[in-house]
Amino acid sequence: MKIERQDLTALEGQKDYTYRIEKLGFGQYPYLRALQDIDALVSFSYDALDRLQVRVRCGGLMICPCAVTLEDVEVPFQIDEEALVTYVEKNDSEDEETYCLMEESEDIEDLLLSFILPEVPIKVVKKGEIEYPSGDGWKVMTEAEFEESRRQRRDPRWDALRDLQIDKEEQ
Repeated sequence: MKIERQDLTALEGQKDYTYRIEKLGFGQYPYLRALQDIDALVSFSYDALDRLQVRVRCGGLMICPCAVTLEDVEVPFQIDEEALVTYVEKNDSEDEETYCLMEESEDIEDLLLSFILPEVPIKVVKKGEIEYPSGDGWKVMTEAEFEESRRQRRDPRWDALRDLQIDKEEQ
């Protein structure tokens, strides 16, 4: 579905777009594999200063890779954000308000992704028991296992002193 600039310039009141994404895959994005079951409401309106605003309300599931096992983890999310719409690129020093840069004709899916992708978590760990991967000469361990192995490790600087035989002086 496309949002046309001419429809928004002649807008009186509020214009709502509803959109549903069943499943959308991401091959190149390292922290997100797919989005699914997303219901979105995108509303456009003018504020008191006659600036065009967009409000995005959406929710659904993010399918993210587990940081340990790389298995799929479902992460529910809910977004309710507002931004001012602009058709020209803004300088960061001009305003501290959030801007949504749009083209003459914008696909609603691209607009939604501009609000969803910044919310993707960088690290997700699945719930429940995790079998940590291991291989020939290596393994992934928990913090507790790491601390225990560190405590049990011998310090090579003391090995020379252990081998040293000191005779007790007879009194």
